[in-house]
Amino acid sequence: MIYSTQEKFPYFLSKEQLTWKSPHGRILPQVQSGPLIMGILNITPNSFSNDGVAGQPDKALCLADKMIEDGVDILDIGGVPTRPPFSRKVESERPSILSDTLPDHDADAYTVSIEEELARVLPTLKSIRAKYPHLPISVDTTRPQVAEAAIRSGADIINDQKALCEGIATEEIQQMQKAFREGKLPENTPHSPMAEAIAGLECPIILMHNRVETHYYDFWAELFADFRCRLALAENAGIKKTQIWVDPGFCFGKEPKHNLEMVKNIHKLHKLEAPILLGTSRKSTIGKVLNSPIDQRIPGTITTTIIAAMQGVQMVRVHDVLANRQATRMMAAIQQGLNFDG
Repeated sequence: MIYSTQEKFPYFLSKEQLTWKSPHGRILPQVQSGPLIMGILNITPNSFSNDGVAGQPDKALCLADKMIEDGVDILDIGGVPTRPPFSRKVESERPSILSDTLPDHDADAYTVSIEEELARVLPTLKSIRAKYPHLPISVDTTRPQVAEAAIRSGADIINDQKALCEGIATEEIQQMQKAFREGKLPENTPHSPMAEAIAGLECPIILMHNRVETHYYDFWAELFADFRCRLALAENAGIKKTQIWVDPGFCFGKEPKHNLEMVKNIHKLHKLEAPILLGTSRKSTIGKVLNSPIDQRIPGTITTTIIAAMQGVQMVRVHDVLANRQATRMMAAIQQGLNFDG
């Protein structure tokens, strides 16, 4: 048992299920007195949180230095804006610090070529790896070509917001999800280029829930069906179960009420028998609830971190490492009570 408050939740991961391995032999962090902290490093020109550092390698390294100083467990590097959809029309535009709303645009246009994504990610990845040879590093990408290049360049983990679905027809995914929602096994499991790449790389993969529509007839049933579809893709490709994490995708394919319900009852995801990552940092639902601009959402983010941690979530993905680290340490100390030894 990791947290005393977990007594109210019946399912816990075994030690073996929490043992993930870097393909490079580096030791990856284990969950102990609180969730792991993953720090966000956006190598993009227009991050919604106004912290993108595309074309600024020195600034990227300084941000990495600061997060490491603040106690980050894993650094997550991304070269493509991850708030879908994005097009070339808005690639050069930046959101205001007062709002994370960008102009409407073509959802089918891909904002960054594979070559550009590699050109953004790899130099920063290599410089951080050279300076910090033992630091666990994740790369946020949906493309198998980028995943392969990132792991070869020293990354340990792939964080996939499309959860192995890149290159698979939408109709095939929808058929699989429908079968799982109806309690059936799908007739066919499509080939996933990303799943095949991850299996060959033997690296950990984080599968984030995402979908186009935000209407749910039964939120939890559909969320589980969607995840079982992605887990089937992983199993079909031969990805080891101990290398898989799940992320419920806060603000991806969900309305604010769905995001709030997800955090309120995130312990339900333990039924998937995989470690859970939650990424709420500075996102629009927090802004909507608090009526706050992006730069004033740290308290809201910390609240979600603590509520998730008390339900056994194993990792949180955040911009503000120190604030979230201090909050989880305080939570752990309070839970120890008279057993706290300083």
